[in-house]
Amino acid sequence: MFCGKPTVNAMKTIPGTTLAFTILLTATAGRADFLTYSDIEAVTPWNPVIPVGFNIPQFNPADGTLNSVNLTMSGYANSTFSYNFLGSGGITVWQDLELSVVYNGSDVLAQNEAFFLSPNYPTPVPLPGNGTMVWSSSLPQSQVTFSSALDLANFTGTGNVPLSGECYNVHTVNVTGAPAPGETTLVNSSHLIAVVTYDFTPVPEPGAIGLTCLSGLMFAFRKRR
Repeated sequence: MFCGKPTVNAMKTIPGTTLAFTILLTATAGRADFLTYSDIEAVTPWNPVIPVGFNIPQFNPADGTLNSVNLTMSGYANSTFSYNFLGSGGITVWQDLELSVVYNGSDVLAQNEAFFLSPNYPTPVPLPGNGTMVWSSSLPQSQVTFSSALDLANFTGTGNVPLSGECYNVHTVNVTGAPAPGETTLVNSSHLIAVVTYDFTPVPEPGAIGLTCLSGLMFAFRKRR
């Protein structure tokens, strides 16, 4: 009688332990997960602007259920203006440069507009002479989270996300006096950066579904005992 009791107690303990382990695996299979993609695109300044799409894949619905989308945006622009004049007079340069991140074709999510003026403004740079003026601007890092059903649908599919970058540019060169012969050049370099993170619930693996069924059967068996 005494030798049989530990065996019976041990048998009762094993199903309970197995049940707890099975439920733990099942709960783990339903956890939230994350996918992060990033892209940097060179955006040429134009007037009117020409959108450049980000090369970031949409969320594949075969991977699970999309809960939310987090977007981080940043960017920078550099401008170099060079001049070379033999005549007399002066030169003044003015530029309006605008960086934008656009969602779904029309919704501006982030934007930075900078006005650049040549050195010594409003006094023109004296001529004759040659030189180079350099300007830089940045798009402050910003974030936005999408969670509505319509937005999540826009980020779901097998193509690229509906995000684009734009750079608007207008510049004016004012030369006074007798600057001929002379020449000017303006070179702009602009880049926009997007980081997209998908918060989603993965599709349960076949093994997890089997464990769920097994846990239910073991729980029912334990209740009967």
